[in-house]
Amino acid sequence: MASPAIQAIQAEEAGSGLAAEALPAHGEEADEVVNPWRRSLRLGLFLNQSAARNADSSRDGSIRSTEDAISYRLSLDGSLTWAEGANEVEQRLRLRYGRVKEEDSRWRTNSDEIRYDISGLHFLERPHFLYLSGRVQTSFEEPNGSSHLTPGLTFISAGYGQRHKDIFLPITDTFEVRAGLRAQHRWGRDLSSDEKDIDVGLEARIAYTNNLREGVDWRFEIESFAPFDDLGHMTTWAEIGIDLQISPWLVASLSARAYYETEPRKAESGFGYDSLSLRQEALVGFTWSL
Repeated sequence: MASPAIQAIQAEEAGSGLAAEALPAHGEEADEVVNPWRRSLRLGLFLNQSAARNADSSRDGSIRSTEDAISYRLSLDGSLTWAEGANEVEQRLRLRYGRVKEEDSRWRTNSDEIRYDISGLHFLERPHFLYLSGRVQTSFEEPNGSSHLTPGLTFISAGYGQRHKDIFLPITDTFEVRAGLRAQHRWGRDLSSDEKDIDVGLEARIAYTNNLREGVDWRFEIESFAPFDDLGHMTTWAEIGIDLQISPWLVASLSARAYYETEPRKAESGFGYDSLSLRQEALVGFTWSL
């Protein structure tokens, strides 16, 4: 039987061993606190080859300014997301401004868009969620430069959606669908008083993004809205694009936007309705992350 002194030493060594097991090994760090905030901000300067169809009569401000020409374009894309537990709030800002100058003519706007989106999501059981969202969308100026921040629209909406991740192609992708109620207001010189009223109706949205491989991303988005008082008056737009990151600063991009709006019952004229308008762009330029 060990003496009391030896027993005391053994007990001390055992306690030290337990303490050593309780402490992290040398070089190990405690679990990092996850930051719920994510942000990105990217500035771009591009040479843009654009082409359009029915741009002059388009009821979409970002298409109406487009000409078949080569121009420069400045862009700013930003996002700020907070996600914690079952809740997520995302804000996105998209600015586009481009100008073109041909012989014996003044500078003209050729690409023009201001868009701010905010969405609050509460996930019930993934992939299901409830959402509350809003948007403000307009242009820096009209194509002739006579007015600023017109035409445009703003809305607030709420509804149900699903978000699925990593379902199709290998690296990473996201598929999201939403359906809900929307209250929308439009403004612009060419709109009638009825068209400037607040419309309440149904909205639907599908969005898909995919990282094909390192430095190659493509995206697709389509959105529709129809007011309750005239469900036959449907507004639909769609965008598709692919981005190629050639180097940390050099980017090439192809994109297209389509817009179609059916004629409402109370339309004062049929100008721009029931006509598909398109904008296509091929860009190459430099981007900087801020």
